[in-house]
Amino acid sequence: MGLRVFSVVGEALNFGARRMPTIMRVAWLPVILLLIVDMATAFGLLWAVLDRPISFSDAHTWIAVQRAVQKILGQILALFVTQGPLAISADIYGVLGASFIVQFILVASFMTPLIRYAGLRELPAPGVLKLDFGANQIRYMFAGLVSILVMATVVIGPVGATAFYALKYISAALSQTYASFPDPESLHTIEIVSAQQALAKSGGLWFFERGVPLIAAAPFALAMWALLIWHFRPREQGAGAGGYLRTAIATLFGSAAFAGLFWFGFHLLGQIGHKTLIAVLLTIVSPLLTAAFALSQKLAADQLAIVTVIVMFFYYVSLRITPYQAVVVCRSSMAPAGTLSVTRGWNIVRMFFITFLISAVLSVIVFIINKYVFVLVLDVARLLYQATASATKLVHHGSEAEWVRPFWSWVWNGFKILANIFWTFFFYGVIAGLFGRLYRESETG
Repeated sequence: MGLRVFSVVGEALNFGARRMPTIMRVAWLPVILLLIVDMATAFGLLWAVLDRPISFSDAHTWIAVQRAVQKILGQILALFVTQGPLAISADIYGVLGASFIVQFILVASFMTPLIRYAGLRELPAPGVLKLDFGANQIRYMFAGLVSILVMATVVIGPVGATAFYALKYISAALSQTYASFPDPESLHTIEIVSAQQALAKSGGLWFFERGVPLIAAAPFALAMWALLIWHFRPREQGAGAGGYLRTAIATLFGSAAFAGLFWFGFHLLGQIGHKTLIAVLLTIVSPLLTAAFALSQKLAADQLAIVTVIVMFFYYVSLRITPYQAVVVCRSSMAPAGTLSVTRGWNIVRMFFITFLISAVLSVIVFIINKYVFVLVLDVARLLYQATASATKLVHHGSEAEWVRPFWSWVWNGFKILANIFWTFFFYGVIAGLFGRLYRESETG
């Protein structure tokens, strides 16, 4: 049975919007703790990198802290890829690891009852002050760790290692220096030039800039093609060699178009502005796309071939195992059951469009909130501030009362915090609605 794309997307968005009171009741305490942990992680990461405590007196605003952390994370990723995991300090690993564990526990505490509510129509237990942690939360976390381990061993590990050594080989080869004799009639005129300059002059630079990255990506591209042939293999009786040939041709052109789209997208994003907004939108779509975007700023266009292959492998594997967390939570069992049946055959393409459409809707909402809602509310707050200041001047003989500016500053910051909290409720509600629908699809599949 084929997944109905708009039905699944609509149900996920509907659950996040219409079940908001229940989502708020279950998730308000963990979400507030998540925001606190997120802030502590940002300052902890700055502390680990700068080797001194950082406070708001140093950064002045939370936006400045977020921008600094985003820049640092991009540098850490580039360092990890180009120099290996040992190039990153233990303090950074400690901060990121502790933050991941705590946030994972907090998310599991409220996502588990919400997924069961969406998938089984099982109302969460009554109560307002809730921070549950039990067997189902452990299953949710374990299923998430299994997914991460699958990604690490099947995708990120082998492909990432190849990318690391290929880029290391290119860097080492091009950093060599040679003696050059620009005047062939005089051996006394010597210039020391880099290998990159020498190869550029002789016309051999293309092999390192284009050939090596493409050679490194080629085996994995062929493996991805073989995987797609197996996935879309003809299942009818007596399909024969002709059916497999058609499948091979279709998957070849399809995967080439998909890879070309990603390659062009990353290359284009590296050339345009508004990188902070782009990174925010990509974070909603996929954390891997954020990492790939940060990495694309450090690599040449031709070296993005290996990044594109990583993204293709990631999407295939992640789409296949996406329903697993929903299945283990709703069945109260670690058995995969019908996990793979949800994305069998052409359903994996439908699943891709489901995740893409949900991500697109969430991205548009974030854009509207930041571009229009916050601007409108800020304008209203400024008018009210000016009106309040003018009123206090009449009472205080032309002087503005001291409490006016801090009061409206707190109002504005409080609004942003509340907007962020409600957005988090809606975001996780949509994910829970999607997981609930995927569980039911796994049962019918």
